[in-house]
Amino acid sequence: MNNCKNCKNWKATDDDFNKTFYGKNTGVCFSDKFVYITGEDKCPVDGLGYLDSESYSAEFVTGENFGCIHHQPK
Repeated sequence: MNNCKNCKNWKATDDDFNKTFYGKNTGVCFSDKFVYITGEDKCPVDGLGYLDSESYSAEFVTGENFGCIHHQPK
């Protein structure tokens, strides 16, 4: 299946703090289709844009069984 846990863009949460904060079966996606939106950056037509209220940094977390059209096998 095209799940995060089988994708080369996904890194499982590996430290106790983040496992407690996000959940034990979560991780971070590094696909270039998921972009941090600033005043100049725009969301790809086939992507996901994310932002935060202070423009410092942000990320999104997925569960290992999340499915994605941008999946790339490990």
